[in-house]
Amino acid sequence: MTKDEFLDKVLAVLNDAGVASSADDVMIVEGAENLRLIAERLYPSAWRRAVGLFPNGWFCAKSFADSPVVCDAACGTGYTVLPEDYFVLLSFRMRGWKTNCVTAYEETESVNRKQGNEYTRGTPERPVCVLRKVLTDDVLRLALCYYSLPRTAEGAVHEIAEALYVPNVKRIDDVLDVDDRLIEPLVYLCASAVLTSLEKFEAATQVEKMWLG
Repeated sequence: MTKDEFLDKVLAVLNDAGVASSADDVMIVEGAENLRLIAERLYPSAWRRAVGLFPNGWFCAKSFADSPVVCDAACGTGYTVLPEDYFVLLSFRMRGWKTNCVTAYEETESVNRKQGNEYTRGTPERPVCVLRKVLTDDVLRLALCYYSLPRTAEGAVHEIAEALYVPNVKRIDDVLDVDDRLIEPLVYLCASAVLTSLEKFEAATQVEKMWLG
């Protein structure tokens, strides 16, 4: 589906909601073209909402299995710097783990305390991943810290077996590269975002209910 086809669908939903033809809205946005521009600008936020609402399998996955690993072999832990377009983790597994990790926890004092204790942190049977900022080449970057592998001698190498993530979307492309199952939900979420930006909160809720139920 092209960008224009998608935005036409969003405008159709807004028209059904009575926004595109409302006299009040003409004072705020000068006709459908401005509504189209608003929808285009808000597409990324609608897409990010969709990631939290629908199955991971509906989203394009990218690999970061080739990313360098910084490990503390003596402790059985380490980290890898995430790609700059990282949005959410799909699956991560180090060689030696018995299962994949599909959740990356935000760093908190409680999480650090638990994962910093060798008796309570993750294991090869129940691995744990934590998102943390690290300094790389004098720049703070988001990294995925993993817990844990068996302790080994210094100099041992940790290897990534699988690493998949959903990349962030920062703009709507001329041709949408999304699963067909996402098109209609994204149309309604984008229309709802437009209504919210116009402070039409009740209409925004109603539009979401039309699809999400």
